[in-house]
Amino acid sequence: MSADRYWEEDGIRTGGTIVKFYNHYLGGTVPYVPDGTVIATFGVGKLGSAGRAHQYGGMARPDLITLPSYTPPAGGTPILWGASLLRTGNTVYIYGTQSPKLSAPGHLLYLARVPVSQLTAFSAWRFYAGAGTWSAAQSDARPMQAGAHAASGFSVVQAGNRYWLIQAATAEVAPDIDAYPASTPWGPFHFTAGRLLYRDPAIGLDAAHDYRILYEARAEPALSTRNTLVISYNVNSEAVTTGCAPMSAFTNTLTLPRFVAVPMSAFGAGVGAHASQAKSGPAGYPQIVQQNPSQWFDAWSYADGCPPVPALTSARARPAAGRVTLSWPDAGLRLRYHVYLRGPGEPGDAPVKITLRTGVTITGLQSGDYQATVMPVNFKKQTGRAAKITFTVP
Repeated sequence: MSADRYWEEDGIRTGGTIVKFYNHYLGGTVPYVPDGTVIATFGVGKLGSAGRAHQYGGMARPDLITLPSYTPPAGGTPILWGASLLRTGNTVYIYGTQSPKLSAPGHLLYLARVPVSQLTAFSAWRFYAGAGTWSAAQSDARPMQAGAHAASGFSVVQAGNRYWLIQAATAEVAPDIDAYPASTPWGPFHFTAGRLLYRDPAIGLDAAHDYRILYEARAEPALSTRNTLVISYNVNSEAVTTGCAPMSAFTNTLTLPRFVAVPMSAFGAGVGAHASQAKSGPAGYPQIVQQNPSQWFDAWSYADGCPPVPALTSARARPAAGRVTLSWPDAGLRLRYHVYLRGPGEPGDAPVKITLRTGVTITGLQSGDYQATVMPVNFKKQTGRAAKITFTVP
């Protein structure tokens, strides 16, 4: 059984303490089921000492606060708090998300506020209850605005005398990072008045772009300056090989965080800055798919995320005294092959060899007649039609 998961959300420093939000997900496979929110508090000195520990990977153990979980009457997921934290004066606004359907894209926006000195005291939170009102009861929380859906990761910042919701475009696949204005922290955010902050030219769900997607764009105030807002975002690839091996099996550069610097003039009055004014570092994306494009596929095109396992059409055997060398044509990139052998002393019920190669030599065989079965198997242990061949060991 898969272990529970904690997904990192926003955080803030208050005095000598780092307050960090995490969303808890139950063990299991996709779609992951959210269970609620946990707040972790770290002393700044504790984090510093962990980073200088004598042993690699020094651990900082936080104090944990589990927030009461609440699911709106309409159902779906609980409200997950901490997607973004916005401090204005002595008040912290805590943005939350909720999905009426677990598998549906986009999230409803919720909001709470609390004095910064009481951020970890849930009883001090006040929840936006609609029409500019606030309530002490989480059950009174209402979505900030009807029909508004946020991405899985976003930030709300104050810039140019307005508040801006910054996020990756909510279309299924888009290379854009956008910003939407509001006159108050609780909105409404004007989704028809969005501004394009950055467009990553290496993103696209096709072979030319290695099936890359962009998600979870967030502002990074600690890295920003008076004139520039730094935004981080995540990249991944939906590319899988014929054998359903993911892109991460070929490069560790894919999921490294990306950063872009946006001039603060983009948030001024009038027309926003064009995306070309934003500056980014070198992309550093290795072109993997282009090395063998016929062997790569879009995982989203298949219900189980894997292309059908091809059949293995043939196999050859070269027997010799006490041994046999088997070979077969390559059926696809990163397929494994399970080799079964039936004959004297070989029951054939379990593979005698598992290999990524297109040939094996099996030794220690008795004289007699054999049947070899070579079965192609993908990354998720799905199988294709096997090739069989008979031979005689002298």
